[in-house]
Amino acid sequence: LISLDDVMALAAAIKPRYRLMVLLAGLVGLRRGECLALRVDNLEERDGHWRVIIGTSIVYVRGAPRYELPKTEAGTRRLALPAAVGAAVERHLAEFELSGDALLFADPRTGTTPTITVWRRVWDNARRDADIDCTFHDLRHTGASLMIAAGCHVKVIAEQMGHSDGGGLVLKRYGHVHTGTRP
Repeated sequence: LISLDDVMALAAAIKPRYRLMVLLAGLVGLRRGECLALRVDNLEERDGHWRVIIGTSIVYVRGAPRYELPKTEAGTRRLALPAAVGAAVERHLAEFELSGDALLFADPRTGTTPTITVWRRVWDNARRDADIDCTFHDLRHTGASLMIAAGCHVKVIAEQMGHSDGGGLVLKRYGHVHTGTRP
């Protein structure tokens, strides 16, 4: 499990185009494929509060990105974003002049979803520059652990993470955090 400081260090180290992606995974708990599938249309702002709508995901087949629907109904969700992530959304949209159905995390050379080779290069460089050894999925685990530490109910965390089991996986995976002990 990586720390909140590690999440922020990775966000600072990664190419600016992917900084918001690190925050969405590390603070909100999104999967890599969910992040890569996001378009501006998946964001909602109301009275200064931001939400993200998850309805598709990117999977890589022979290195090429392919869109897929969530495996379960629980995978389709509308999530409120913490204020810091909402501010990062605003910066991202302004910095990269994104609107409409534009991809949030497009390869700047092609305007399309990055290939697995491009993504691995971006992620490996960020990990090296931040001197943090972790997978992108580790960010998601940190997001869940932060929610537990903040006192969120297990069922709410399961919904946030897109789990369909009502919290069983959250307790199994993060029970040691929930009870206040460390592995």
